[in-house]
Order: sequence, then C-alpha cells, then structure tokens
Amino acid sequence: MDGGSTDETVEILEKYDPWIDHWVSEPDEGQSDAINEGFAKSTGSIFAWLNSDDYYAPRALFTMAEALLSHEADVGAVVGTGHKVNTVGEIVYTPEGSDLTRDDFLNWLNGGSFMQPACFFRRTAWEDCGPLRTDLEYAMDVDLFLKLSQKYRFERVDETISYAYKHDAAKTTGERLYWRVGVILQLAAHGGDEAARQEAMELADELHSRRQERAAMNLHPIFKWAMRIWRYLLKESTG
Repeated sequence: MDGGSTDETVEILEKYDPWIDHWVSEPDEGQSDAINEGFAKSTGSIFAWLNSDDYYAPRALFTMAEALLSHEADVGAVVGTGHKVNTVGEIVYTPEGSDLTRDDFLNWLNGGSFMQPACFFRRTAWEDCGPLRTDLEYAMDVDLFLKLSQKYRFERVDETISYAYKHDAAKTTGERLYWRVGVILQLAAHGGDEAARQEAMELADELHSRRQERAAMNLHPIFKWAMRIWRYLLKESTG
C-alpha cells in the first residue's frame, strides 16, 4: 500500500508483481488509512504490517505463524525481538523484554514497549479491536495494542523478528517529541492517568532544561559575537 512514492518503489513492485496478490501506489489519507485498506484486502488469518523503513529477519514469518498457531485462541498476539539499526545495518537499540500485560503497556515509555514490526496478531483480534484510528498521526499502534490487551493475551517469541532503520525522517526519530506526546495522550485515554502524568512531567522537565540551556547560551559572549557576524553577513547578502 504505497502512498504515491516518487522514488523507485513502483518499479520494484512491478518487478515482484507475480508474487504479490495486491498492490497500489496512489495518494492516501495517511499511514493508518493505508494499513486499514491493506488489511481490508487481506485473506489470511494472521496479520502484521511492515513500514517502509523496516524489514523482517530470515524465517520471521514462519516463526511467528508457528508461534501463534501453537497457542489457544485467547492469545491474540505474539511479540518477537525487534532492533533499531543505523543506515549500515548496525544494531543501535533493542527494547528490554518486559512482560506483555496491559499494565506494562500503560508504562509504554518507561520499559513497557516493544518494536511494532515484531508484533503479529490474529485476524479475529483485529476484527474485535481494529481498525487503526485514522485521526492519530502518532501512536496509532499503541492505541491498538492497548485495545488488544483488554481482550487478549500477548505471548513472547524469543527470536529476532524485525529491524527498523533509525534515521531523521522516521517518526519515532525525527519527530520523537511529537511521538512521545501522542503516546502520553493514548496512555491517558486508556486509563493510565498516573503513567501519563509522570511521562508528561518528565517531558516538561526536559523542555524546561533545554530552554534554560538555550538562555544560558544566548548570554555567552562567543554566541553574541556569532550572532552579530551572522546578522552582518545576512545584511550583506540581501543588499
């Protein structure tokens, strides 16, 4: 489900067209809308989604299918290990393996999280708790996982399942402050008022600290001279 990319995405899709049941490249209403449309076209019993900057480990699909099929129906989702990698494929971050309970998810920003591409869930769980909210630009996955945890158990798979590139254009990297606010709002919406309050206060403390650092920098003589030079050069360049 491609949102009308102008890179080589379409050429790659056309190359693998014989092995893809359905693909489309056209403008959509955002990430959630594209994922919802994709799942609406699906025929399988196990769901997962992969973002444009993610990729699966070898045998990941087999591993997760085997794990889900080995559990009773009250297990709605299984979670494997996901890693963040830099642009040359080196692992730079791996979430600590927490318990997969609703209480842990309500502590999402403080050790209760996992990598979204490493989570697979049943079609029945999606039909009960989906679709993704299209009004959320951030944390739509956290909203879904919190809904799933109300009705189903999550189980862990102790194997690497996915990798996600860490780069400035990724939402959770380049727009991390907005993403954190989105998660905080979802924690509060799902009854995690205390966790949301604590996370909001931590975020406020960080922003206050940065503001103080900037104020101190503005008073530094070297910074003042640099600003004078910049204003002079700007004036000269504009005539």
